[in-house]
Amino acid sequence: MQKPEEKYILRDLLTLEKNMTDMYNNFLNECSTPAIRDTVSTMLTETHRMQHDIWQELNNRGYYPVTQAEQKQLDTLVEKFRNVSTQLQ
Repeated sequence: MQKPEEKYILRDLLTLEKNMTDMYNNFLNECSTPAIRDTVSTMLTETHRMQHDIWQELNNRGYYPVTQAEQKQLDTLVEKFRNVSTQLQ
């Protein structure tokens, strides 16, 4: 049987990992030292991996359900971003 607080613990962990990826990304945008940049880039990749593992666990336990998008929704989004991309060129 699952304990109610495990859902909140897993969600807190997911939020923490998301915040860490934000911080690593910001750092990498500003970093000028190649060795440090490589190290933080590796840390970012590992943090993304951990974030996905936590999300997968939430999803497997039914705490973070997802639904498949219909093709029409995907086509609409692709067209929207094509339009934005064209306007930026």
